[in-house]
Amino acid sequence: MSEATLEELDRDSCVDLLRTNGVGRIAFILGNYPVIFPINYRLIEDGDIVRLLLQTRPGNVIDMANQRVALQIDDTDSERASGWSVLVRGRMHHLRDPALMDLRGRLEPTSWVPDHDAWIAIDAVEITGRRLRAVDDKWPFDVRGYR
Repeated sequence: MSEATLEELDRDSCVDLLRTNGVGRIAFILGNYPVIFPINYRLIEDGDIVRLLLQTRPGNVIDMANQRVALQIDDTDSERASGWSVLVRGRMHHLRDPALMDLRGRLEPTSWVPDHDAWIAIDAVEITGRRLRAVDDKWPFDVRGYR
């Protein structure tokens, strides 16, 4: 069994990973229990302010979510026993407010599902991340491929 190291990612590294991705999982409390749903997002940066722009179907559970939410992205490599995870905790705002409407024109997410006309922005309050690295790098190919 290999030993692994777990390292905390700084905010800039987390934002870099958010830039390279477009699909995450949004989490919030629904009926006294946490729920998690996959969702497309786009990162919008304005100086030190980080926002995630989401598009969902009007009236669904994401559109009706409470204001405090979290969004997570990650990547794992089970063969190498490594991976990373970024967690954005923030406040969700519907883009009905005229002050936020300009976000829609700046960078629209591409929804994978039609009729997603509810626009939501998550203003990041905290961005954290971790990376797990294997100390001894495993062979990247499965030996079963050579039989």
